[in-house]
Amino acid sequence: MATFAIRYTYGENSEAAKAPYSEAHMQFLTAQFEAKRLLLSGRVLADEASGVAAGALLIVSGESIDDVTRLMDGEPFMQNGVVARREIAEWNIAFGEIAR
Repeated sequence: MATFAIRYTYGENSEAAKAPYSEAHMQFLTAQFEAKRLLLSGRVLADEASGVAAGALLIVSGESIDDVTRLMDGEPFMQNGVVARREIAEWNIAFGEIAR
């Protein structure tokens, strides 16, 4: 399987927009982590002082960009308009490795 980097950029008022879907979001990510599809994930902060997330970075394994796109289309933040922009790109790791 290939490795893909996914960058989420959240829309305006993202903290309030995320709230109703946070539990389903975490359940989705946990299921993908347990299935060894989600390798790493975390918030990207708008700035250190506020601690507010501007988006997220997820590292996912998949057969193709279409496979990963279909998988992530089922993610609750994506389904419910919390994510204003999503970028998915195959990531060729030059140094280091991620346990699978």
